[in-house]
Amino acid sequence: MPVNLPNFLVIGAPKAGTTSLYNYLKQHPQVYMSPAKEPKFFAFEGSSLSFNGSDKASFQIRNSTIVDIESYEKLFSGVTGEIAIGEASPIYLHHSRAAERIHHYIPDCKFVAILRNPMERLYSDWKHNFHYGYETIGRFRPAVDAWQKKREKQNFIPYLNYVEKGYYAKHISRYLENFQHDRFALFLFEDLQAYPGHVMRSIFEFLGVDNEAVIDTNEKHMVAANTLWRFPRLQTRLSRINKTLQGSKLAGATQCESWIRKTFCVPPQLNDQDYRWLLRRYQNDIRGLEQMLSRDLSGWFDENRRKVEPCKRSMHPGILFKRQLVI
Repeated sequence: MPVNLPNFLVIGAPKAGTTSLYNYLKQHPQVYMSPAKEPKFFAFEGSSLSFNGSDKASFQIRNSTIVDIESYEKLFSGVTGEIAIGEASPIYLHHSRAAERIHHYIPDCKFVAILRNPMERLYSDWKHNFHYGYETIGRFRPAVDAWQKKREKQNFIPYLNYVEKGYYAKHISRYLENFQHDRFALFLFEDLQAYPGHVMRSIFEFLGVDNEAVIDTNEKHMVAANTLWRFPRLQTRLSRINKTLQGSKLAGATQCESWIRKTFCVPPQLNDQDYRWLLRRYQNDIRGLEQMLSRDLSGWFDENRRKVEPCKRSMHPGILFKRQLVI
């Protein structure tokens, strides 16, 4: 393998803590992380990056994606003897060509992934895209349905492929067709939230670097906004009205404000009905993932819990999968 290519990749999942993981890895003196967090090279190699759909999303992809191997290699020109060399592109997990391309260039690559409750991940993904203007539909179900209708459309914006991103067992199986199971370190979002220090020590051990290095895991990255308005212009006008009414008798119209927020703000959490709606899509894949990881994921089936018990056991290579499945 050329010295100017990575020897490990953080492959996802999107909205599952990969930005935090990238920043934690960067702190280790024996780890080199690409200065561009998401070059997405193995997803879009040779692509014209011409997409149908949101112009804002298309612009963002074109300006953050590397499509030729020469430019990709330059990302790692700053390596000065680090042991573990990597980058983090969450799109690699679910992109249909990424595993094959990675195997072509880096056949001995190692992989790190954080997996999140697929229903919660999907809702967070939609909110993120809507917040940044990549998604133009301000209601959840219509946005998901719109993608499902357009998914066969040529060169449609890949960021909006909400449902497909959550079929973890299916995507991991595709990687297992190209790489041995001991090349993977897989954790759950619950693990990273509850035991970030332990997860990082396990990952450092997996990468072959000093697992006693001191890493600051207190700072969180890419935290979702508390209030997201379906119509940003309305938010601006309401702010002006509130400022005008300050000190008047109308300033305490809390019931009206509550109605406005309920009607025009995006709910901070996925509601139970939509949770069950998504669970019907994912339940078979979750069962497959349970067998792969030999972990109890029943908490994801419970709309009241929506979490599984975090795991503190060491995730050494070779014990991550109970058996290889083809979903």
